[in-house]
Order: sequence, then structure tokens, then C-alpha cells
Amino acid sequence: MIELKKNGFTLIELLAVIVIVGLLVVLVSSKVKPAVNDSSEAVNLASANNLVNALEEYYFQAKLNGGFTGCNYNFSNNSNSCSGFSFSGSKPTGGVLSLSADGVISGNIIFDEQYEFTVSNNKVIE
Repeated sequence: MIELKKNGFTLIELLAVIVIVGLLVVLVSSKVKPAVNDSSEAVNLASANNLVNALEEYYFQAKLNGGFTGCNYNFSNNSNSCSGFSFSGSKPTGGVLSLSADGVISGNIIFDEQYEFTVSNNKVIE
């Protein structure tokens, strides 16, 4: 009698593995997407807080150097009346922050046209 060697997998076995892998991908991706969105929001919130802190530091330096009358930073059209103010980090894609003569920061900040934060009395509000 002739013996047949079985080399490889049958089509049914391969299809079963593909279906199982596909189900695993669907299940994992549905769990990962919210985590990615949450981390993006947390990063943008941290950037907003860093921006407010940088403006506070700018205010104190400007007060030490003489009279300060206030300024605005418009991120939508990149106009900045805060002479000499710069910061590093994620730059907002929209919004306006106002720094008053007495150091109060207010306005709104938009990141990636998706995450918007309000700033009131030097605090970032989600």
C-alpha cells in the first residue's frame, strides 16, 4: 500500500485560522481606540497647562522689566501681541488667549480641531 505524506494545511484549517485572527483583531482594536483617544486628550490638556504656565511666567518677567498692559495670542491666525513670548510644545491649531494687565489669563485653546479647552482665571478647564 502506498502511504501519502501530508505536507501543509488544508484550506479549511487555513480559513479557520484567518477567521480567528480577524476576530482577535476586531476585539483588540475596539479596546485600543478609546485608550489612544484618552491619551491624546491627556497630552493636549498637558500642553494647554504648559502654555498657561508659560504665559504666567511671561507676565511675571514683563512686570519685572517695567509696565505691562496686557496682550493677546490668536492661534487661529498666528497673531501674537505678547512681544517676545514663545513656548515649546504642541502648538494649538485655534483659539485665543488673553493676558490682562493684572496677570489673568482667559480664552480658549483648540488642538487638532478636536480638543477644545477653556482657560479662566489662569486655569485650564476641560
